[in-house]
Amino acid sequence: FLYTDQDTQNTYRSLVAEVVDLYGIPIRYLPKTITTNTTDPFGLDAQFGKDVDISSNSGLNEIYGEDVNISYNDSVPMKAILENFNNYDGTHNLFSKFGFSMEDEITLSIETESWRNLMERCGYNMQKPEEGDLILFELAIAKNGRPQIFEISYCNESATYFAFGQLMVFKLNCTVWEYSHEKLNTGHVEIDNL
Repeated sequence: FLYTDQDTQNTYRSLVAEVVDLYGIPIRYLPKTITTNTTDPFGLDAQFGKDVDISSNSGLNEIYGEDVNISYNDSVPMKAILENFNNYDGTHNLFSKFGFSMEDEITLSIETESWRNLMERCGYNMQKPEEGDLILFELAIAKNGRPQIFEISYCNESATYFAFGQLMVFKLNCTVWEYSHEKLNTGHVEIDNL
């Protein structure tokens, strides 16, 4: 009876949202925007630009499977529960045959309906956090003295596995973001300067 009762589900969902609001840490969610940029990447003038295939600067990178024109144009403040609060998870700093890599991870929990409502109010029609979006974790300070940025590597929708018949929490596995070619144009100077 409890697993299909709408009142019980709504009560449990509001309790989960209240716990996240009371005990959650402040983060900023940066959704990615994929642009189709067909400008000349080499800055050539019009007479030489015809000889260069500038359309290769837009679309999907076939080797790495990622879009080369990713930007982050907004930052949405919200709260999340930090699951691993003692230290970073993951394999940490690792030397491999491909060189040095940082595999520090954090796990965050976000209540589903509150997240959807907040993103809808900000103009986004998203059903769940997407892999590749960024999380600005203001309480974690990197070695350069600036807030740490994490990239969502996996969004586990069924972390609570139908408590009271519904999915209540998104569990986000995030790794340290490695900047390569993306643009930060959120309108917040302190974020865009990172």
